[in-house]
Amino acid sequence: MLVVAGVPGAGKTTLLRRLFPPGTAGVRVLDSDHTRTWWRPYLGRLPYRWWRPIVHVTHYARVLLALRAPGPVVVHECATKSWVRRMLFTAARRSRRPVHLLLLDVHPRDALAGQESRGRRVRPSSFATHCRNWRQLMDGAEATHDAASVTRMDRAGATRLEAIHFTG
Repeated sequence: MLVVAGVPGAGKTTLLRRLFPPGTAGVRVLDSDHTRTWWRPYLGRLPYRWWRPIVHVTHYARVLLALRAPGPVVVHECATKSWVRRMLFTAARRSRRPVHLLLLDVHPRDALAGQESRGRRVRPSSFATHCRNWRQLMDGAEATHDAASVTRMDRAGATRLEAIHFTG
């Protein structure tokens, strides 16, 4: 399982769309943006803050289900909540999969610009919490010790990344 992590606006979805376009054979990509798009026709008239929990639960359920099937799984996740990291590592361990972390370490100013470019904004208080938790994760590599690999890169490095291949 590859977890592509970063604060909102870091470029996770952009990177996943570029490296794993729809129809990429043999790789299951689980992006919360797909889940949000799926729910939009049903819940789109409500303020997003009301249906955000449904999107998150659905996304995590899809991740857990994907880990039951063979093959690589790529997961879009902020990774700023320790309980979510624990859940992902536990589920991967139970499915006998190594976890590889790709941490998109982007300055908050650049992440906000990323949010603006896609027309979505995280509430300022929520974004501040994400950024604070991200700094703690980066400063201490907290909860990454169970990962088979941890790759930390900035947006320029993510832009230069041409491919990710799964073997074994």
